Amino acid sequence: MARRKKQPIKTSEGKSDTAIFKGVKFDPRPSSNYVMGEFIDRLYGTYQGVRLVQADGSEYTGNISTKQRRCKRMDGTTFMQTLHKTADGRWFDNSGMPMSKPEDLDEKDKDEQTSQDD
Repeated sequence: MARRKKQPIKTSEGKSDTAIFKGVKFDPRPSSNYVMGEFIDRLYGTYQGVRLVQADGSEYTGNISTKQRRCKRMDGTTFMQTLHKTADGRWFDNSGMPMSKPEDLDEKDKDEQTSQDD
């Protein structure tokens, strides 16, 4: 078999990205925060913990605590659900979506702090 000659990689002859996007303002809000026609607060998990991106695109700097509650499936088995609560009283489920305050939380449920105010 004949060897194929290596083709030189052509550099782009157009404008650079900085020249193309000069003066363009990008929306700081992630598109995953756009739900049902409006931007919402959303909690994201990272390897360092959790972070809350608010509806305006800014990141929440207060404390976020984690609680767990026992839930029951329809077949009678139970599982633990992880909930997150911010210092200002907002609640998020284990998928990071906002939710109302759960009524069935016991005082004995696990509570741990995952993020602190710097």
